[in-house]
Amino acid sequence: MLRLFSNKYSIKYKYSVTILPFLTGSYLLILLCVGAFYWRSLSTSADRQKMTLLTTASTVLDENLKQFVQDSSIFLYRSDTQNALSQTPLENTDFMNDIFYYPSFHSTFLSNLYLVTADGSVLSSQGRITDPAVYGSVLSMLEHIKPEVHARHGLVYLCAYDKQPDVLLLSREVYLWTGDAETIGKIYLGTLIGELKSERFKQLLSFGDDCYSFAITDENHDILLNLTDLQEEDLQLLASGSQGSFQGQRFKSEGKELYTDQLELLLVSNETLIYDPACTALLFQFVIASISIAAIFASVYYVSSRIAQEFQFFIRKLDSTSIIDEEAYIHMDTSDEFVTLSRVYNRMLSRIHKLSDNIHQQKLLTKDAQIENLQAQINPHFLYNTLNCISGLIGLGRTQDCQKAIAALADIERMSLKGKPFCTLEKDLSYIRQYTFIQQLRFENKLQFLIDIPAELQKFIIPKLVLQPLIENAVLHGTSTVNRKGIIGVFARVEEDVLLLSVKDNGPGFTPEFISDFSAHGKDRPQNSYGLYNIDKRLKLYFGERYGLILLNNPSAGACVTVRIPCCTREELDKKNSKILYRKGASDHEDIDC
Repeated sequence: MLRLFSNKYSIKYKYSVTILPFLTGSYLLILLCVGAFYWRSLSTSADRQKMTLLTTASTVLDENLKQFVQDSSIFLYRSDTQNALSQTPLENTDFMNDIFYYPSFHSTFLSNLYLVTADGSVLSSQGRITDPAVYGSVLSMLEHIKPEVHARHGLVYLCAYDKQPDVLLLSREVYLWTGDAETIGKIYLGTLIGELKSERFKQLLSFGDDCYSFAITDENHDILLNLTDLQEEDLQLLASGSQGSFQGQRFKSEGKELYTDQLELLLVSNETLIYDPACTALLFQFVIASISIAAIFASVYYVSSRIAQEFQFFIRKLDSTSIIDEEAYIHMDTSDEFVTLSRVYNRMLSRIHKLSDNIHQQKLLTKDAQIENLQAQINPHFLYNTLNCISGLIGLGRTQDCQKAIAALADIERMSLKGKPFCTLEKDLSYIRQYTFIQQLRFENKLQFLIDIPAELQKFIIPKLVLQPLIENAVLHGTSTVNRKGIIGVFARVEEDVLLLSVKDNGPGFTPEFISDFSAHGKDRPQNSYGLYNIDKRLKLYFGERYGLILLNNPSAGACVTVRIPCCTREELDKKNSKILYRKGASDHEDIDC
């Protein structure tokens, strides 16, 4: 058997023996069908038993209640009782001596029987009640039941009594008999009140067992008699919802109206106890079935475990691979199809590695070419404008200023042509001051520059020649077009991890069409914002689409161009081994060289 599962056999050959689970599945299907049939039969039998118990119990209770109705009707509407109750004041109480001749008035059913007359007298089998305590107790009972008893106009009313939890009050009103069964509008003679022993109901409903118990409720689901093991609050919830779980067990209720229409007999079945034997039997069958199919699974366990181990090895290897190196390749020591799969995977990995290197190099070359092209477009533009400025100075005969302007231009061109494409904001500001010096030579007192950047922000790294073209644009298209003194300010702030550099002027500002045209051309060069487009494009190539230029107008007057780039210091560059500004906003999340 072990030779059958050795590594020299293929997975296809190993799985040829897994037909055994089909046999196991058939066995389980038969077991499930038998269990379902057994469960269905048990459920049907339990439902029948519930209906039998509920019908029997309601019949017994109805017979006792009907007996009370019959006996009380004969007693209350016979001539002796009617004549005695019709007299005011009540003098003859001899008619009460006959109550023991009525079965439902006997002490086995009622512990006490009282008749409260219309003039307030309280009568019992011993005659008129004179004891103040008993008299007050009976009147308290009458006050408790009077609204409901009167609403039924002579019909029987059964209710609980809070002051005596073990007693139920069975009562009805008596009226003057006129030969008409209708009692509404007749003369009220008194109220019959019987204290019904709850023990009597327990005897009548004693044929339940641990699984079934009874309760009596009224139309408001108030519990009159609770013969179950549930708390009264739980029983009320069960009566209103028909099923629920209490005390860790599941219960269900079925109700049936009694002879007295405001009462309902509630059969409470403990579903947990009813179905526990069935669950035990099914569990026993399941254990037997488990033991019987254990041998079947044992025959395929070795194969499934080996295959699972090999798959898990592949999954862990693939999941832990982040870069393509020697550790990423998979080497198997088996002789099955996994060896072929690992070879195919390794060859595919080698091809992907080569293609990835080629694509990465091409991306870098393309991106560098684009940046250099944009930089080349900006530098001549700046140079032409500066030479025009120097030419203007020469025309004015300002030779010494021309020499200073040429020296400043040389420093700026040296910065733009040499070194890396990034520098600190502090260093870039030094060249900005050279440029503003040239512009102030030309415009003299007509132009003022303001640079307000905190020292702690000047440590951040920015691309070279980003602020200078923006200041130049503010001079040519902003302050030079107004008659008043031109003011250009350079400001900086940090929001979260983004450095914001703003160049503001007091010129005429951008037109809404210009801002809209610039924003609408995310990738295509707009026709009337060539320099701003080049800067925005260069920033997006460096850092991603999250960054670039934001064009706005100041609230008072003038334009505001904001440079949005990620914050990065020289120390962070050193930690990244001269890799600058991780492209947080780019889709491919690549680093770019400094």
